[in-house]
Amino acid sequence: MTRKRKSKDEHHWKPVAIECDDGLTAEDFQGLVSIEELDNYQIVRAEPSKPDDDRKSEKETKHKVKNIKKKKLIKNVNSFVVSKQEDEVEFKSDGEDDVKLKRNNFRHKKTWIMSEWKKLSVPKPIIQCLRSLRMFTPTAIQSAAIPAAINDRMNIYAAAPTGSGKTLAFAIPIVDQIIKEMDESSNNDPKLRSIILTPTRELAVQIKQHIDNICKFSSMIKVALIVGGLAIQKQERILSRQKPQIIVATPGRLWEMLNSNTVPYLNRKSLITDLRSLVIDEADRMIEKSHFQELGFIIDFFNKDDCNPLKSGKCQVFIFSATLTMNRSTKKKHRLSSNKSDRDSIDLIKSLNLDRNTLKTCDLTDGGRRSKPDAEHLTESIIHCLKDDKDLYLYYFVLNNPGRTIVFCNSIDCIRRLLNLFRFLRMNPLSIHSSMPQKRRLTNIERFTTKRNSLIFATDVASRGLDIPNIDHVVHYQVPRSADIYIHRSGRTARINNKGFSLILCDPREEAFFLRNFSKIIHKESIAEYSNINSRILKRLKERIRLAQLCDMLEHKLRKNRTEENWFRTTAKACEIEYDSDEQGDDDVENQNSSIRERKDCERKLKTYEHELSILLKKPLPNRSLLNSS
Repeated sequence: MTRKRKSKDEHHWKPVAIECDDGLTAEDFQGLVSIEELDNYQIVRAEPSKPDDDRKSEKETKHKVKNIKKKKLIKNVNSFVVSKQEDEVEFKSDGEDDVKLKRNNFRHKKTWIMSEWKKLSVPKPIIQCLRSLRMFTPTAIQSAAIPAAINDRMNIYAAAPTGSGKTLAFAIPIVDQIIKEMDESSNNDPKLRSIILTPTRELAVQIKQHIDNICKFSSMIKVALIVGGLAIQKQERILSRQKPQIIVATPGRLWEMLNSNTVPYLNRKSLITDLRSLVIDEADRMIEKSHFQELGFIIDFFNKDDCNPLKSGKCQVFIFSATLTMNRSTKKKHRLSSNKSDRDSIDLIKSLNLDRNTLKTCDLTDGGRRSKPDAEHLTESIIHCLKDDKDLYLYYFVLNNPGRTIVFCNSIDCIRRLLNLFRFLRMNPLSIHSSMPQKRRLTNIERFTTKRNSLIFATDVASRGLDIPNIDHVVHYQVPRSADIYIHRSGRTARINNKGFSLILCDPREEAFFLRNFSKIIHKESIAEYSNINSRILKRLKERIRLAQLCDMLEHKLRKNRTEENWFRTTAKACEIEYDSDEQGDDDVENQNSSIRERKDCERKLKTYEHELSILLKKPLPNRSLLNSS
């Protein structure tokens, strides 16, 4: 019960007389009226403070929320398939029996899935790697080629659509053979057992990565990369130090190292006596006339030796591509064919001295008609436009379709122009072509794969074999020179049962060539016209493209003038002549002044156009839904 507070009058105050020993009186305390004292008071101690009710309720609420979240988590765990890591955790809940049942079903299902690889005679270390890579079932080409290669030691001549897993179809038998040899032999001295030849450096890098992935649990197997564009001395040191069982190489660099004879591990004798498998990947490209003469030199090197391992069957041969023509003549007799690609394929088989009785033919392309992904996964479309409008439609498509887009061109000059154009449009494009240094090519590919929305311009050096994950769109800025190139370009998307989109920008001059050469490989009778074009948005983008093209033209002009000036200075220095632009006649001085005025005028215009373009780029476009409406 709380005490009632007393009023002022209820208190008994008593006056107190002022007494001071120093002789001071009340008159000396000017302004002091009187002093009073209170003697009837009582001290009331305050009770200890209690915690705030609001804080208490807030803690209780948080505790309830945590309990609710825990219950939801347990519910979710009980309703979904538990992963391998989650198998180790014991959930104590009402639905624990259901969780255990689903775990057992999942384990049984996973065992049943990996048994498909066991049926192909794939060894356990490789199956472990495939499980860690989440490759639970083999593809069609792997099911067809691997058993014949492992069990029967057949030579494989295979054609399969792009993105169908051809690399593992020859890599698994090669690694299997090395694993068996290591288990049977007590000698740990490594020997060169396999050479894989590819047409491009990027494809060689990718194949090495795939083989490394399936050798994770076989640490004794080493793979080396021998390609051009990198220091040959460093590659020689790698071969001497690592002594790899598998070499992935381009024909030119491999032949160069064989002729130099500077690496004891890689010499002509080791190829004849130790080699157990030879792979020719993207064979249709490798056997083209006037291309890869070094491949012919390497095959002739084997044929000239009396102990030719290819002829004796000691060395297993794998020939793979997406566009190899499978004529009956390759399956029965080596008779002449009217088709040029057929003749090239037959010539390759003859030059390798392969016995048709030991040759396993795997054709999953229906004679080349199904070399690219099927219509269910790959959507093909075309835009008929003028040549001058290709930049506009390409810019519209890239803005309208976010994701990874690769744009193929037929020439390096075209790539350089588009690269500069889209830099002005602030699209952060990348490029890859044969004139680019190898390290920069690999760096650009890595940068392209790390970003979810990225754009890269490429020549056909990137059209074969590259397995860049999740490429959403392929754009043919220029119609490819052949149907095979179109197949390989389009095969960069829609890989391993993913969906993809292929778009062709076709001007009137290219149309006749396209209809004549591409009619047999298009999935539909007539390729669909790209219809998701909004004319109102296209008109707004047209001004951006116009300004970007003007900026590109002016910058190109300035760069050209600087190059000419630098050329004069470099040439004069090489000839040991003093170059002085001031020592000129009146006409030369006038020309020089006019060129200076022209350069300054170009620089001024370039800044003006860049400023106008930057203003346009800051203006937002309508919603993407409006972009998609026609």
